[in-house]
Amino acid sequence: MRVAGCDLGKASVGFVVATVSDDGKVEVEGAGYKLHEGDPLGLFETWYLENDIASCAALAATGVYADELCAPVMLLPEDSCQEAALEFSTDLEGALNLVSIGARGYGVLSRKPAGRDGNGAGPKYHYQYLENDKCSSGTGENIQKIADRFGLDIEDADKAALASGEGIPITARCSVFAKSEMTHFANQGKPTGELFKGYFGSVARNTHSLLARNRVDGPIYLMGGPSRITSFRQAFEERLGEPVQVPPLAECF
Repeated sequence: MRVAGCDLGKASVGFVVATVSDDGKVEVEGAGYKLHEGDPLGLFETWYLENDIASCAALAATGVYADELCAPVMLLPEDSCQEAALEFSTDLEGALNLVSIGARGYGVLSRKPAGRDGNGAGPKYHYQYLENDKCSSGTGENIQKIADRFGLDIEDADKAALASGEGIPITARCSVFAKSEMTHFANQGKPTGELFKGYFGSVARNTHSLLARNRVDGPIYLMGGPSRITSFRQAFEERLGEPVQVPPLAECF
């Protein structure tokens, strides 16, 4: 049977259509990710019609705009969707850390083997999910807004940061104060590339702080739109002292 899922997030939308076989194997038929620029439901409607979602056996939704949908759509919490995605990803085995970075902020889902009884009963894994606090929220959306303020898209901001040798430290955790700090340095004539290198480094620092509170022994995977930002990923890896990995379909995992 065909099933479908959508993530109607604060700044972007993600869509997946999959086929579930009789033995429970899931095969992705199609997936997509796009910044919605304030019209998540418009993109949802286009996807729904073009992919004949009405013929699917089930449709699930997550994200801040999921509440705009009604039955028979099933509304699900994001961390439960991430757990399910890990369970169906047979190439991702054992203990691991899944770091998600989105428009609202970031979260860490850690997984480690659970202690089963002598008969092998009980869950295979133990999961723990932790989100950032409100004062450092708005990560992905804030990146987009700051890039817009400098007349850049995120890809150009990333390229400018990568081309800079040094970054100007951005110390504020709050998204509003970080934006003010960036504007203050820009008014002083600081190079744009150095500002974004410092800002992506700040996002990496805050994300690493959350990971440190919920980390288990095992590889670290990045998901979400900002996982595409090379300068952020490099800064994150520098703090970790090891490489991170990006799972398949990371933008709509």
